[in-house]
Amino acid sequence: MGSRKTHGIDLALIRAVRLIWALVVFLLAGVAAVPDGHQGASSDSGPYVAVGGGGALHTPTDVPEGIKYTPPFGFVFRGDVGYRFSDVRVAAEGSYASFALGEAQSSPADSRASILAVMGTIWYDIPTGANSTVVPYVGVGVGLVVITASVGPLSASNTELGAQAGVGANFRVSPSLDVQLGYRALAPLAGSSLQIYHNAELGVLYRL
Repeated sequence: MGSRKTHGIDLALIRAVRLIWALVVFLLAGVAAVPDGHQGASSDSGPYVAVGGGGALHTPTDVPEGIKYTPPFGFVFRGDVGYRFSDVRVAAEGSYASFALGEAQSSPADSRASILAVMGTIWYDIPTGANSTVVPYVGVGVGLVVITASVGPLSASNTELGAQAGVGANFRVSPSLDVQLGYRALAPLAGSSLQIYHNAELGVLYRL
């Protein structure tokens, strides 16, 4: 059992390293592809904070026997503290999602899960011109996720390495305030089956 767990952790670390290298290559290629006149078109570098929330959906690749599976829709809240370097943003992010997993056939008790994630993220704001008020973005993150599952009075938690990817757009409403609309997919990396948590969020970003 111990060797199997260690093997899972090793695979998670390998996946995380590959993800980080893929991100670095993506960012370098994206910056190199932008003409000099457009780089830094929205170059208001500096610290920022962001908060958001919305709907969460869980899509497992397997359903345990004895569980009557229902669409697990729930909610998610997120907070970021970061710094913007021209078109690249780096941030420390925390998020919390909670939703129903379904109802056990042998028990009337509800099955629920919560996901607490703490991640380092990096985002690329795609330049759209100095006067544009809409800036699309893409990015990824790596960190720890704490998954808690409960059935009635019983609960269990597990901490794993996780990764996320996201896309969205920032809508400039003032020199210091953006409205954010985005989608993020978060997945633990150490499981034997793929578990994806989808988040559709609406939030605000405030430049300090």
